[in-house]
Amino acid sequence: MLSKNMFIYCENNPISRIDTDGDRWTHVIEQTETETIEEKESGSTFQTTIVFTSTKTNWLGKEIESKETTATFVYYISNDGAIAFDNTQDNSHYLKNKTVREKLAEEMYNSCVNSVEESLSKRTIEGISSELYWHYKFSFTKPGETANIGGRGKDVLGKDSNAWIFEWFS
Repeated sequence: MLSKNMFIYCENNPISRIDTDGDRWTHVIEQTETETIEEKESGSTFQTTIVFTSTKTNWLGKEIESKETTATFVYYISNDGAIAFDNTQDNSHYLKNKTVREKLAEEMYNSCVNSVEESLSKRTIEGISSELYWHYKFSFTKPGETANIGGRGKDVLGKDSNAWIFEWFS
């Protein structure tokens, strides 16, 4: 029994995540679309829409329930390569979903590096995903305030002094 992870059903966190019936959810990204919705001299506002299917299966692998969900996120990328993201958006609770969070991080990363030269030079998609999660989980921002991710240049800190933490732990 020691060679098996007894708490895989709750992502190794049996205190915060319980599974009373042995069922589990899996998530598959069906479609992603990112578009620029506003351009200013100081930067651009992007909108990413992620369509994903969540499937609940029992411990035997039999499908119990399936649903399609659409989540839309808006973020701003300044001309110096910093991403401003409001953690209090209506769809922010989907950041708990690792599949959705990683897809959003990938879209943010690609939008930023395609918009601003040398931006996010020492950042990774995994690090941005981790930062999105922790900013959401321990959000101290008020509605309308943003969390900054990244910046331009060789310095990983840029406008984001805690970036190294998320890169190191991702």
